[in-house]
Amino acid sequence: MTEPKPPEAATWVPAASDPQKLREWARARKLEVKGIHGKMSIRNSRPSMDEVGLLAEKLNALEWANDPDKVRTTLVDQLKGPLYSAWLYYLQEQAALDRAREEQERKARRERLKQKAAAVAVEYRKRHAHTSGTVVTGLVDLETEDVYVGQSGTANRLTPTLHPVMYELLGGSGPVAQWPTDVCGEVNVMNEYLHKSNFTSASQIPKNSLVFHSETYNSGGTVIKRQTGKPAVNTPHWESRRACKNCARWINRIEAETA
Repeated sequence: MTEPKPPEAATWVPAASDPQKLREWARARKLEVKGIHGKMSIRNSRPSMDEVGLLAEKLNALEWANDPDKVRTTLVDQLKGPLYSAWLYYLQEQAALDRAREEQERKARRERLKQKAAAVAVEYRKRHAHTSGTVVTGLVDLETEDVYVGQSGTANRLTPTLHPVMYELLGGSGPVAQWPTDVCGEVNVMNEYLHKSNFTSASQIPKNSLVFHSETYNSGGTVIKRQTGKPAVNTPHWESRRACKNCARWINRIEAETA
Protein backbone atom coordinates (compact mmCIF):
# COMPACT_ATOMS: atom_id res chain seq x y z
CA MET A 1 0.00 0.00 0.00
CA THR A 2 1.09 3.63 -0.52
CA GLU A 3 2.32 5.03 2.77
CA PRO A 4 0.60 8.26 3.85
CA LYS A 5 2.92 11.10 4.78
CA PRO A 6 3.14 12.31 8.39
CA PRO A 7 1.43 15.68 7.68
CA GLU A 8 -1.73 13.71 6.82
CA ALA A 9 -1.93 12.36 10.36
CA ALA A 10 -4.60 14.93 11.30
CA THR A 11 -6.92 13.40 8.71
CA TRP A 12 -6.58 9.92 10.23
CA VAL A 13 -8.35 10.92 13.44
CA PRO A 14 -11.94 12.24 13.40
CA ALA A 15 -12.49 15.83 14.51
CA ALA A 16 -13.30 16.53 18.16
CA SER A 17 -16.48 18.39 17.23
CA ASP A 18 -18.40 15.16 17.86
CA PRO A 19 -16.83 13.70 21.04
CA GLN A 20 -19.00 10.57 21.02
CA LYS A 21 -18.04 9.71 17.44
CA LEU A 22 -14.38 10.34 18.31
CA ARG A 23 -14.55 8.03 21.33
CA GLU A 24 -16.25 5.30 19.28
CA TRP A 25 -13.55 5.62 16.64
CA ALA A 26 -10.81 5.39 19.31
CA ARG A 27 -12.40 2.28 20.83
CA ALA A 28 -12.71 0.51 17.48
CA ARG A 29 -9.09 1.31 16.53
CA LYS A 30 -7.87 0.33 20.01
CA LEU A 31 -9.45 -3.12 19.76
CA GLU A 32 -7.97 -3.64 16.30
CA VAL A 33 -4.50 -2.51 17.42
CA LYS A 34 -4.65 -4.75 20.51
CA GLY A 35 -5.60 -7.70 18.31
CA ILE A 36 -2.61 -7.06 16.04
CA HIS A 37 -0.32 -6.50 19.03
CA GLY A 38 -1.35 -9.88 20.43
CA LYS A 39 -0.10 -11.62 17.28
CA MET A 40 3.28 -9.87 17.22
CA SER A 41 6.52 -11.44 18.40
CA ILE A 42 9.73 -9.97 19.80
CA ARG A 43 11.23 -10.49 16.34
CA ASN A 44 9.21 -7.54 15.03
CA SER A 45 11.96 -4.92 14.79
CA ARG A 46 10.08 -2.02 13.22
CA PRO A 47 7.84 -1.22 14.86
CA SER A 48 8.49 -2.97 18.14
CA MET A 49 5.81 -4.66 20.23
CA ASP A 50 6.22 -1.86 22.75
CA GLU A 51 5.47 0.79 20.14
CA VAL A 52 2.30 -0.95 19.00
CA GLY A 53 1.34 -1.51 22.63
CA LEU A 54 1.85 2.18 23.31
CA LEU A 55 -0.39 3.04 20.36
CA ALA A 56 -3.16 0.95 21.92
CA GLU A 57 -2.67 2.78 25.22
CA LYS A 58 -2.95 6.19 23.54
CA LEU A 59 -6.13 5.16 21.76
CA ASN A 60 -7.52 3.91 25.07
CA ALA A 61 -6.71 7.29 26.64
CA LEU A 62 -8.60 9.04 23.85
CA GLU A 63 -11.61 6.75 24.32
CA TRP A 64 -11.90 7.67 28.01
CA ALA A 65 -10.67 11.29 27.83
CA ASN A 66 -12.51 14.02 29.74
CA ASP A 67 -11.06 16.52 27.27
CA PRO A 68 -11.05 14.57 23.95
CA ASP A 69 -9.98 17.64 21.93
CA LYS A 70 -6.76 17.97 23.93
CA VAL A 71 -6.00 14.24 23.89
CA ARG A 72 -6.73 14.11 20.17
CA THR A 73 -4.19 16.88 19.49
CA THR A 74 -1.57 14.96 21.47
CA LEU A 75 -2.34 11.73 19.59
CA VAL A 76 -2.08 13.43 16.19
CA ASP A 77 1.34 14.82 17.15
CA GLN A 78 2.49 11.35 18.22
CA LEU A 79 1.23 9.79 14.98
CA LYS A 80 3.44 12.22 13.11
CA GLY A 81 6.43 11.29 15.24
CA PRO A 82 7.18 8.39 17.62
CA LEU A 83 4.05 6.37 16.78
CA TYR A 84 4.22 6.86 13.01
CA SER A 85 5.75 3.43 12.29
CA ALA A 86 3.33 1.70 14.66
CA TRP A 87 0.36 3.41 12.97
CA LEU A 88 1.47 2.43 9.48
CA TYR A 89 2.08 -1.13 10.65
CA TYR A 90 -1.45 -1.19 12.07
CA LEU A 91 -2.93 0.13 8.80
CA GLN A 92 -1.13 -2.51 6.74
CA GLU A 93 -1.96 -5.41 9.05
CA GLN A 94 -5.57 -4.35 9.47
CA ALA A 95 -6.01 -4.02 5.70
CA ALA A 96 -4.89 -7.65 5.32
CA LEU A 97 -7.27 -8.76 8.09
CA ASP A 98 -10.14 -6.83 6.49
CA ARG A 99 -9.50 -8.49 3.11
CA ALA A 100 -9.52 -11.94 4.73
CA ARG A 101 -12.73 -11.14 6.64
CA GLU A 102 -14.41 -9.81 3.50
CA GLU A 103 -13.47 -12.98 1.61
CA GLN A 104 -14.94 -15.13 4.38
CA GLU A 105 -18.11 -13.06 4.34
CA ARG A 106 -18.31 -13.36 0.55
CA LYS A 107 -18.01 -17.14 0.74
CA ALA A 108 -20.57 -17.36 3.56
CA ARG A 109 -23.02 -15.20 1.59
CA ARG A 110 -22.53 -17.35 -1.50
CA GLU A 111 -23.25 -20.53 0.46
CA ARG A 112 -26.33 -18.94 2.03
CA LEU A 113 -27.67 -17.98 -1.39
CA LYS A 114 -26.93 -21.42 -2.83
CA GLN A 115 -29.07 -22.84 -0.03
CA LYS A 116 -31.75 -20.33 -0.99
CA ALA A 117 -31.83 -21.73 -4.53
CA ALA A 118 -32.16 -25.25 -3.11
CA ALA A 119 -34.93 -24.18 -0.74
CA VAL A 120 -37.08 -22.65 -3.47
CA ALA A 121 -36.71 -25.82 -5.56
CA VAL A 122 -37.66 -28.05 -2.62
CA GLU A 123 -40.66 -25.89 -1.74
CA TYR A 124 -41.91 -25.93 -5.34
CA ARG A 125 -41.51 -29.68 -5.85
CA LYS A 126 -43.51 -30.38 -2.67
CA ARG A 127 -46.56 -29.21 -4.60
CA HIS A 128 -45.73 -31.18 -7.74
CA ALA A 129 -47.20 -34.51 -8.81
CA HIS A 130 -44.75 -37.37 -8.36
CA THR A 131 -43.85 -38.13 -11.97
CA SER A 132 -40.66 -40.00 -12.70
CA GLY A 133 -38.02 -37.86 -14.40
CA THR A 134 -39.62 -34.52 -13.52
CA VAL A 135 -37.00 -31.85 -12.79
CA VAL A 136 -37.59 -28.79 -10.62
CA THR A 137 -34.87 -26.11 -10.62
CA GLY A 138 -34.25 -23.18 -8.31
CA LEU A 139 -32.11 -20.26 -9.48
CA VAL A 140 -30.58 -17.51 -7.36
CA ASP A 141 -29.05 -14.28 -8.63
CA LEU A 142 -26.00 -13.69 -6.43
CA GLU A 143 -26.05 -9.96 -7.15
CA THR A 144 -29.69 -9.17 -6.34
CA GLU A 145 -30.48 -12.26 -4.18
CA ASP A 146 -33.65 -12.76 -6.25
CA VAL A 147 -34.78 -16.38 -6.67
CA TYR A 148 -36.63 -18.07 -9.52
CA VAL A 149 -38.11 -21.52 -10.03
CA GLY A 150 -38.82 -23.66 -13.07
CA GLN A 151 -40.14 -27.11 -13.88
CA SER A 152 -39.16 -29.34 -16.78
CA GLY A 153 -41.44 -29.62 -19.78
CA THR A 154 -42.33 -27.02 -22.41
CA ALA A 155 -45.94 -27.02 -21.19
CA ASN A 156 -44.80 -26.15 -17.67
CA ARG A 157 -43.08 -22.84 -18.40
CA LEU A 158 -44.36 -20.11 -16.12
CA THR A 159 -43.71 -17.69 -19.00
CA PRO A 160 -44.68 -19.69 -22.13
CA THR A 161 -42.64 -17.63 -24.62
CA LEU A 162 -38.98 -18.61 -24.84
CA HIS A 163 -36.83 -15.52 -24.39
CA PRO A 164 -34.64 -14.57 -27.41
CA VAL A 165 -31.48 -14.84 -25.29
CA MET A 166 -32.55 -18.34 -24.27
CA TYR A 167 -32.78 -19.21 -27.95
CA GLU A 168 -29.26 -17.86 -28.35
CA LEU A 169 -27.95 -19.98 -25.49
CA LEU A 170 -29.63 -23.13 -26.71
CA GLY A 171 -28.44 -22.58 -30.26
CA GLY A 172 -24.87 -22.89 -29.11
CA SER A 173 -25.38 -25.75 -26.70
CA GLY A 174 -26.08 -28.96 -28.47
CA PRO A 175 -27.90 -31.25 -28.40
CA VAL A 176 -25.55 -33.76 -26.83
CA ALA A 177 -28.03 -35.51 -24.53
CA GLN A 178 -30.79 -37.70 -25.95
CA TRP A 179 -33.67 -35.23 -25.60
CA PRO A 180 -34.59 -31.76 -26.89
CA THR A 181 -32.52 -28.88 -25.52
CA ASP A 182 -35.47 -26.74 -24.41
CA VAL A 183 -37.36 -29.05 -22.04
CA CYS A 184 -35.24 -28.99 -18.87
CA GLY A 185 -35.98 -27.31 -15.56
CA GLU A 186 -32.80 -25.29 -15.95
CA VAL A 187 -34.05 -23.89 -19.26
CA ASN A 188 -37.43 -22.92 -17.84
CA VAL A 189 -36.01 -21.23 -14.75
CA MET A 190 -33.41 -19.38 -16.85
CA ASN A 191 -36.26 -18.27 -19.09
CA GLU A 192 -37.96 -16.69 -16.06
CA TYR A 193 -34.73 -14.91 -15.11
CA LEU A 194 -34.26 -13.57 -18.63
CA HIS A 195 -37.85 -12.32 -18.90
CA LYS A 196 -37.26 -10.25 -15.75
CA SER A 197 -34.11 -8.75 -17.29
CA ASN A 198 -33.37 -6.25 -20.05
CA PHE A 199 -30.80 -8.49 -21.73
CA THR A 200 -30.71 -8.69 -25.50
CA SER A 201 -27.58 -10.84 -25.73
CA ALA A 202 -26.05 -13.67 -23.71
CA SER A 203 -22.89 -11.57 -23.38
CA GLN A 204 -24.81 -9.20 -21.07
CA ILE A 205 -25.44 -11.89 -18.45
CA PRO A 206 -23.03 -11.22 -15.55
CA LYS A 207 -20.42 -13.94 -15.24
CA ASN A 208 -20.31 -16.05 -12.09
CA SER A 209 -23.54 -14.50 -10.79
CA LEU A 210 -26.08 -17.34 -11.05
CA VAL A 211 -26.46 -20.59 -9.12
CA PHE A 212 -28.84 -23.39 -10.17
CA HIS A 213 -30.12 -26.19 -7.94
CA SER A 214 -32.11 -29.00 -9.55
CA GLU A 215 -34.09 -31.88 -8.09
CA THR A 216 -35.55 -34.81 -9.99
CA TYR A 217 -38.17 -37.35 -9.00
CA ASN A 218 -36.93 -40.92 -8.79
CA SER A 219 -39.84 -43.35 -8.82
CA GLY A 220 -37.71 -46.01 -7.20
CA GLY A 221 -37.74 -49.70 -8.04
CA THR A 222 -35.18 -52.46 -8.05
CA VAL A 223 -31.58 -51.50 -8.81
CA ILE A 224 -28.29 -53.38 -8.78
CA LYS A 225 -25.86 -51.99 -6.22
CA ARG A 226 -22.45 -51.26 -7.70
CA GLN A 227 -20.58 -52.20 -4.55
CA THR A 228 -22.16 -55.63 -4.08
CA GLY A 229 -23.71 -56.45 -7.46
CA LYS A 230 -26.88 -57.43 -5.59
CA PRO A 231 -30.39 -56.11 -6.19
CA ALA A 232 -31.88 -53.53 -3.83
CA VAL A 233 -35.20 -51.73 -3.74
CA ASN A 234 -35.27 -47.92 -3.80
CA THR A 235 -38.36 -46.21 -2.49
CA PRO A 236 -39.74 -43.27 -4.54
CA HIS A 237 -38.00 -40.02 -3.65
CA TRP A 238 -36.77 -36.63 -4.84
CA GLU A 239 -33.03 -36.24 -5.27
CA SER A 240 -30.70 -33.42 -6.27
CA ARG A 241 -28.96 -33.73 -9.61
CA ARG A 242 -26.47 -31.96 -11.84
CA ALA A 243 -27.44 -30.31 -15.11
CA CYS A 244 -27.74 -32.56 -18.14
CA LYS A 245 -25.08 -32.34 -20.85
CA ASN A 246 -27.27 -30.04 -22.94
CA CYS A 247 -27.75 -27.53 -20.13
CA ALA A 248 -24.19 -27.89 -18.86
CA ARG A 249 -22.95 -26.36 -22.12
CA TRP A 250 -24.85 -23.07 -21.87
CA ILE A 251 -24.51 -22.91 -18.08
CA ASN A 252 -20.74 -23.15 -18.49
CA ARG A 253 -20.89 -20.54 -21.24
CA ILE A 254 -22.35 -17.94 -18.86
CA GLU A 255 -20.01 -19.17 -16.10
CA ALA A 256 -22.87 -20.03 -13.77
CA GLU A 257 -22.77 -22.70 -11.07
CA THR A 258 -24.85 -25.77 -10.30
CA ALA A 259 -25.27 -26.84 -6.70
